[in-house]
Amino acid sequence: MCYNWHIMTQARSIPEIVDLASAFYGSATLFAALELGVFAAIADAGDGVALEPLAEKLDVSPRGLRLLLDACVATGILAKSPDGLYSNTAAGRLALVPGGPADLSKAIRYNQDVYPAWGRLAQLARTGKPVEPPQLHLGDDPERTRRFALSMRGRALAIGRGVVPMIDLGAPQGRLLDLAGGPGTYAELLMKANPDWSCVTVDVPAVSAVARECVAQAGAPGVARADTRNPRSCGPRAQAGRTHLRARHDDGRDAHSSRVQRALRREHGAYDR
Repeated sequence: MCYNWHIMTQARSIPEIVDLASAFYGSATLFAALELGVFAAIADAGDGVALEPLAEKLDVSPRGLRLLLDACVATGILAKSPDGLYSNTAAGRLALVPGGPADLSKAIRYNQDVYPAWGRLAQLARTGKPVEPPQLHLGDDPERTRRFALSMRGRALAIGRGVVPMIDLGAPQGRLLDLAGGPGTYAELLMKANPDWSCVTVDVPAVSAVARECVAQAGAPGVARADTRNPRSCGPRAQAGRTHLRARHDDGRDAHSSRVQRALRREHGAYDR
């Protein structure tokens, strides 16, 4: 993720500095509500739910839940009626209820995973070294890797549904190579929009394992998975058509990436850069 800090041209006022210092309150409130399943439980109840039945459904302390729900109301991610009933906001129904039309719940959950690392930014400045190894979300921690892959999928679905219709593959049929394809979301959307094409999408083994599930659940038969341990698992040599290299992980392992690319060339022939 890239932040364009240089575009901030107006100096912050003292009240804005105070707001910035406490901005994590809102993030922590959002993370807690998602972790407990608050938005989904309210949606299941049909909105307009009272505190006690909601606390019973979530198996949490009524007092603790009331404090969290009221914090959500103050933050603007829940609504509360004069008679004390809690409802999802219009945006929350779209983005915070899992499975909603603009579901961001999985993407936000990964933000929660990296939240502690941002609290160690001073350590990064002192040492110049990452405060946690990237391998945590690339296979070393299976649960975190899964959340990372599903987060990528959530973001890619939100973006890809708008972008993919604008992409012209340039031929009625062919074969696409998606290197460092993450959970295979763009490949899935492209193959659904171009059913006479097929795609091989490649990533590290742990991410590829999640991608196989996602592609199978989405019903995208034109997408095959391979991983960097075994690029030949992509399948037979490519037939007619152009193959495109979309991206690769830029994590410093250039020699490893080059080996993967050479293996893919041997198996699939040349591809466009």
